[in-house]
Amino acid sequence: MVDICNCFHVSYDSVKRYVRRLAQCGDTGFFTDDKRNGSSKYKLLPDVLLRMQGYIDAGKNNCEIARLENVSEGAVRYSLEKRSS
Repeated sequence: MVDICNCFHVSYDSVKRYVRRLAQCGDTGFFTDDKRNGSSKYKLLPDVLLRMQGYIDAGKNNCEIARLENVSEGAVRYSLEKRSS
């Protein structure tokens, strides 16, 4: 496994995880749809983003917005970075 890590410049833990997946599921463990159904931890819907923009315009900070929308502050920061870039 160390040779694979060095060759592909990936961590030992990643190689170990994927070797375990190969042993448990075979090839299908890599070539099937993932079970997340397109959900993402930081994916905020457009209506939530509009409300967040209103809070920003009102002068609220990231912590207050996160508390009002019941999301993590990291989700607010991430969505603001995505909008500005």
